[in-house]
Amino acid sequence: MKGAVSTTTRRGNGALGTISAHHDMGALLTREYQTIFKNNGKPMVIVEADATISLANAEFERLSGYTKKEIERKKSWTEFVVREDRRRVKEYHRLRASDPMLAPRCFEFRFLDRRGQVRNIVLTIGEIPGTHKSMASLQDITERRRAEREQRASEERYKTLFETPGMPSILLPPMAPMLMLITLPWRCSAIREKRWGG
Repeated sequence: MKGAVSTTTRRGNGALGTISAHHDMGALLTREYQTIFKNNGKPMVIVEADATISLANAEFERLSGYTKKEIERKKSWTEFVVREDRRRVKEYHRLRASDPMLAPRCFEFRFLDRRGQVRNIVLTIGEIPGTHKSMASLQDITERRRAEREQRASEERYKTLFETPGMPSILLPPMAPMLMLITLPWRCSAIREKRWGG
């Protein structure tokens, strides 16, 4: 009986030792991730299984307009997603919890800050090994999207100006004399008069 107790105790110590080793490894990983987290120049958050933000870095404070005290353990990261994108983002989070392979690691959404301004964000998220936490990095691509919209608008103006049937058009080099620009309408008028016998 005594031997059985002794054996049980040894097994118990072994189990406790394993648990302790796992705990130490988890703590080590957490410390390593926190170092990366704090020294990264991008906005970053650590997210719990229920989507609550447990840790936010200084760049995320600047992006969101909220302080760490207002964010950590108090806000879900989906609160920063505009209403139109929220359902999709929540579905990604649900998939990640059930099977990380089913959810995209990188996706775009619109971020709503404290002032009500909307930013275009690309989020990259991954699970921290040995935990139920995820670490997310946010890249602000608002200016890139704005430049793309302006480019599309410029292309539409070009099409309207140069591809409208019956409209005379000419492309001039950047250093073309202003005289060419000034006399062009009269030349076009002269062409029309000659063509139609005006």
